[in-house]
Amino acid sequence: MGSTRRVLSTSYFHPSYQSDEQPCYKVDTEMFSWEYYGSGIAPSEHPLKDELGLERRSCLNCESHHILVIYAQRTIHPMSGDEYYDLEVVCQDCGKFSVYAFADND
Repeated sequence: MGSTRRVLSTSYFHPSYQSDEQPCYKVDTEMFSWEYYGSGIAPSEHPLKDELGLERRSCLNCESHHILVIYAQRTIHPMSGDEYYDLEVVCQDCGKFSVYAFADND
C-alpha cells in the first residue's frame, strides 16, 4: 500500500475534535498498537514523535510547521512485523487538517 496523504477541511480520524479538551490522551489498545486522540499537542511533545517522525511533518496545504497532532495510531503486526500508522494534524496557520497514512505491507 505505501503511504497516503490528504488535505481536508474537517477532521477525518477525530470526529470529536471540536469538543475535545485534553491535548493528548492514550486510548486502551492491544500490545502492538498505540492510539492517541486529543485537542492538539506539538509534534515535539507527542509520545509517538520518534516512531512517526512527527518533527519532520508539516501542513500539506500551506507547508507550515505550526501544527498540532490531534490523532496518531501506530500498529505493528505481531507475526509479520509490518508497521501501519495513521496521523492527523491541524494547521494553526491555515486551519486545514492533514492526514498521513502508511502501510508497510508492499
